[in-house]
Amino acid sequence: MHSGNTRLVRSGKLVIVAGINGVGKTTVLSTMLKLLPPDLKVNVFNYGDVMLEIAKRNGWVGGRDDLRRLPLSKQLLLQEEAAEKLFDQARQGNVVVDTHALITTKNG
Repeated sequence: MHSGNTRLVRSGKLVIVAGINGVGKTTVLSTMLKLLPPDLKVNVFNYGDVMLEIAKRNGWVGGRDDLRRLPLSKQLLLQEEAAEKLFDQARQGNVVVDTHALITTKNG
């Protein structure tokens, strides 16, 4: 995004967009990507998708809904590993993370 000649988003930034389910986070981010100048590259990641990818790789889940049924200790490990992966991605370029403000699990 530009304001005159001043770039508002520079390379190597990490932005987190959080909100409750259905509030329109993904829609806003999709629109944002269409409005960015072509020379400004931004990668959008869904935090839950990153967690799911890691959990599947570890053989802990078969699908996304299984994440909420994991023991709290594994959920915390997934959150930490996902955060590290996203931080590493941000070192390479601009990253926006789409995530829920909260998820209901049996652990709270």
